[in-house]
Amino acid sequence: MLPGQILTTKGLKKPGGDMLERKSFLKDRRAVSDALVMLLLLAVGAVVVAGIGSVLLTKAPKQTAPVASVAVVPTANGVLIKHEGGDSISYSDVQVMVYSYPSIQNVSGYPTGLNSTTVQSRTEVGSNTMFNTGDVRYIPLSAGTYLVELIHAPTQQKIASNVVTVS
Repeated sequence: MLPGQILTTKGLKKPGGDMLERKSFLKDRRAVSDALVMLLLLAVGAVVVAGIGSVLLTKAPKQTAPVASVAVVPTANGVLIKHEGGDSISYSDVQVMVYSYPSIQNVSGYPTGLNSTTVQSRTEVGSNTMFNTGDVRYIPLSAGTYLVELIHAPTQQKIASNVVTVS
């Protein structure tokens, strides 16, 4: 109110008797549309963030192969597979692949499991169902050059791979 103005129920009255009209905030809608746009932008942003978050958080983690140091060593009549350290691996999860080298053709009887009758146990440190540090398995092979691979069957990832010459 300015000095000399009188407040009435209809508005402000000037000292000369003229009435000033009171503006209702409901009639002035300029700021309402800006606020609605801002609310809509925030809602759309929240939906996008929630959608991206749900997609990223619901993906199953990719299974990884065990990390182990496995040596493939040639002997006079075959190959030794030595577990030198790292994770223990279930025998049923390991697939032994033997290929003639360099032609990379499957050798008869392979692929086979690490616990099959073809692969013989030389040293069994712990459980007879797990390939543990210190365990040694033997694969009898005739003279020749071979590519020997150990594959983690559930993930199809290589655990070990080596070219060996059996004399």
